[in-house]
This record gives sequence, structure tokens and C-alpha cells, in this order.
Amino acid sequence: MSNRLLANLQAAEYELRDNLHDHGIGATARAHMERSLCHIREAFIALDGGHARSVAQLVREQESFERLVTAAFRHAERHADTLTPTKL
Repeated sequence: MSNRLLANLQAAEYELRDNLHDHGIGATARAHMERSLCHIREAFIALDGGHARSVAQLVREQESFERLVTAAFRHAERHADTLTPTKL
């Protein structure tokens, strides 16, 4: 049974990754698919006997990372003039 489950997860991961190459999908759908990939990877770990995070922990960590990236982009936008390389 475990091999079948792993094969199904692998197929789902492949299809999600393929969908993410479609430039016509909206931001909300893309975000859901990206988060789904994280859940699939965590399911691989859990099925393989590894120490998988709980769904709540995974979501908390993803949200924390998303806040960090958003803050970094805001900082870069505010300081774009100081981030451009200078010519020597």
C-alpha cells in the first residue's frame, strides 16, 4: 500500500508542478498549488517514516516565511536606489 500512496503523491506533485508552468492561472490558484506542493512533500516525509510537521505547524512556518519575503520586497522597494550596484 505504501508504494501506491507514494506513486499517487508523486503523480500529484508532477501535475501540480506542470500546472504552475501555465502563465494563465491567477495568483490565488497559484498560491494554493504552491502550498499544496508543500503539503505533498510533507506527506512524502510522513509516509517514509520521517518526522513530518503537523499541518498547523507547516502552515505557520509557511505564513512566517511569506511575511518575511513580503517584508524583504517592501524593504527593497523603499531602498532601491541604495541597492543598485555602483560603478567603480
